[in-house]
Amino acid sequence: MQGSSTTTTSRQPTHRPGLNYTDRFTVQLPGTLQGSRCDTDASTLPDQTALPTKNAGLGVLIINTQVHPSQNIYIKASMTDSTSVLMAEAAAMALGAAVTDRLQLHHTNFLSDSQELVSFFNANDHSNPPDWRIKYLTQHFIDYTQYRSTSTFKITRSQNQTADSLARQALLDMRSLPPNVSSVCSNTNHVNRCPVQDALQSVTVDSVTVLTARCC
Repeated sequence: MQGSSTTTTSRQPTHRPGLNYTDRFTVQLPGTLQGSRCDTDASTLPDQTALPTKNAGLGVLIINTQVHPSQNIYIKASMTDSTSVLMAEAAAMALGAAVTDRLQLHHTNFLSDSQELVSFFNANDHSNPPDWRIKYLTQHFIDYTQYRSTSTFKITRSQNQTADSLARQALLDMRSLPPNVSSVCSNTNHVNRCPVQDALQSVTVDSVTVLTARCC
């Protein structure tokens, strides 16, 4: 993790032949993107509730194409002091960025169904996030990605079903299971050592706790 100084690096995704864009940062065919992928989502109560803070489940799907065959990583995490849906979404993105940084992934495409966050991360000015309370999370994301040639895209909710399912399961797990980290690796290339398990030991995002991780 770098310092808390604000960066103004702009993420300009490259328009590649065969991709169907509805605008500069929305992609209709995420499966055709080149490079690794990190899909994120969050599940929490609507913002209309009177609670000052609320639990949130976070879901992260990482498809690592830097190895052959490609590696899939499924992560469920919790957040106990979210103040909004946007904060939970930002926390999921920050967690995904932290894990991909620890795995030393480059040319990663971050995919989210949050239009506000995608627009913010693709802007030139990162000093004023959509909600000042999420600034520490947006700075986490920026610090973990600014030197690794990443792009951030908007996808539809229907294209984000895996991360959404992980987030919903994480929210349920917070209510029913003790906060013990469970990590499972079924990747045949990781017989002696799993890099995901090693990476998670050094991943730190304020207010976020990893519940389970599966590598396959």
